[in-house]
Amino acid sequence: MLTRCLTEWFKDGKPTAMGASTGAVAGLVGITPAAGFVYMEQSILIGILTTAACFIAVRVKATIQFDDSLDTFMLHGVGGTVGALLTGILASKALVPGDYFPLSAKILEEGGEFGLFIAQLKAVILTYGFVALGTAVILWILGALMPLRVSTEDEERGLDFVFHGEEAYDPMTN
Repeated sequence: MLTRCLTEWFKDGKPTAMGASTGAVAGLVGITPAAGFVYMEQSILIGILTTAACFIAVRVKATIQFDDSLDTFMLHGVGGTVGALLTGILASKALVPGDYFPLSAKILEEGGEFGLFIAQLKAVILTYGFVALGTAVILWILGALMPLRVSTEDEERGLDFVFHGEEAYDPMTN
């Protein structure tokens, strides 16, 4: 949270409440893969780097006009990816007991931190593939059952009115 507030302060002249809450979420998302496998110093570094990466991703999203109004992928996708990869770099051998999580302990013993990084990278790539395939299947099923988009007319009129009969705001003021 502090990283995001400082970044906004230096970049935009002032921190925002939305930025602070987004930074807190980004830090938590980033440390989740490493929870229990890094010391306090490494966890702070993961939080700082993850929050910075998410800040950059949010700015890129705005620049390319990617439709992600809640920054879901920018926080959870980018943050989780950065956190997972940093876990591969910063995990401590002393915190990965061999009898609890034998694969990670074996990788750390044989390949060192680089071996765990490669394992984390493979896991991230596999996860992206799994999610892409799962999303494609879900969209295919939904597309067979109903339209995936509303009509242009409904979108222009406003979905609050079309689906709920309510106006979220006065469209004549915009």
